[in-house]
Amino acid sequence: MSHNPRYVKLINRMVISLGGLPVVFVATAEAVDEETAERIARHQADRPSEWTTVESPRSTAQAVRRIDPAAFVILDCLTFWTFNIFGEDDPAVLSSAADLAERPGPSVAVSNEVGCGIVPSAPSGVTESIAALLSSAPGIDRSARDQTAARAANVLRPLGALAATDAAAAWLAGWQRTPSPRVERPALLLAAGDHGIASRGVSAYPQEVTAAMLSAIRSGAATSSVMARQVGAEMAVIDAGVGRPTADFTLEPAMTPQEFEENFNQGRSAAAGLNCDLLAVGEMGIGNSTSAAAAAAAAVGGAAAEWVGPGSGVSGAALSAKHQTVEAGLRRAGAVPPLEALRQLGGREMAALAGAVAEARLRSLPVVLDGFIATASAAPLEAAVPGALDHCLASHVSAEPGHRRLLEWLGKTPLLDLDLRLGEGSGALMAVPLIRLAAASVVEVATFEEWGLPR
Repeated sequence: MSHNPRYVKLINRMVISLGGLPVVFVATAEAVDEETAERIARHQADRPSEWTTVESPRSTAQAVRRIDPAAFVILDCLTFWTFNIFGEDDPAVLSSAADLAERPGPSVAVSNEVGCGIVPSAPSGVTESIAALLSSAPGIDRSARDQTAARAANVLRPLGALAATDAAAAWLAGWQRTPSPRVERPALLLAAGDHGIASRGVSAYPQEVTAAMLSAIRSGAATSSVMARQVGAEMAVIDAGVGRPTADFTLEPAMTPQEFEENFNQGRSAAAGLNCDLLAVGEMGIGNSTSAAAAAAAAVGGAAAEWVGPGSGVSGAALSAKHQTVEAGLRRAGAVPPLEALRQLGGREMAALAGAVAEARLRSLPVVLDGFIATASAAPLEAAVPGALDHCLASHVSAEPGHRRLLEWLGKTPLLDLDLRLGEGSGALMAVPLIRLAAASVVEVATFEEWGLPR
């Protein structure tokens, strides 16, 4: 699709390799509604200025015949063109593919069947309503942020000596909406769920482990439970579907619109019920690193190989199964909007975390994201509404390769890099005392002026 930078770069490399031929882009999209019209306009604006565009939703065969034989032709896309002519009996209309194949010059036909075309999306009503909800969310308190940043620049230490934690303190101030930020009531919200694709051998552990770990977490025996106690964080646990796995996303959407809405609202309610000043979010679910890879690839872009990693520690056949599962899921889902990608390819606990993060934004509650799965749960919100995750801080970058890629896409610098790969909100909990220290090191440390010293 012409709006995808990777796609444009690939075509340009092909053109260069062929001696810099002129490029003619045959666009088959038709503005049948406002959404498609907006997408077409965006694609046109992003297309390289040296490309010639021919708009031909139906008379594509005739358009191809009229193009200079020496030109490099891109037909984007076959699926849209088929949709436009469906039910028409004119043989001339049905000959475009053959005309393209018989051209003496180089040609490329794009189809979303392999994940490339621009197609009319059909998001569920709930995903559209979430985007509308986030669009009206409050922004950061710039005055509180800037006052805290200014104080950090004048406390009794060399300028920039604690730059990363000073930035965290200013971020906290902006979302707590006070120039005197503090972490006094942290909380961890942990969501757990089972995944239909776990039966495909993508994890080092059987699906039954999710329920066993949920029991350990609730009883206070799990790593996250102990860590929460140690940092003084309240712990709230969401059973988002343990024992009720999602559908196998290689065959059908992981969740129905109703299921997605139920889990999303479950997360919202859980976040709304917490009396905290800093919210850490984490997850637990066998197979969910596979779902996270698929949802991230669909929402952000990129091939399965760029997002799939060892997760719970798989290698060999199990790692191959992860790659194949994600690739199959992406083929089935096709091109979908970001929140629809989460519904189609994510997990119930991921939908719950997305809901919790969205509710936190509505309440101006600062959020600390855990690892890859937690970040992949929230990333579709940002992809749907840029700026939606401004209230989120990345606690760490994990050993999962997709996590670093996702943080780079989000533009978030992690506080910690400890090669973690546990989940359960463990990395986010590690960051809580660091953020508490960051705030105190600005608010409670005297400034040069207060101490009677020149700067």
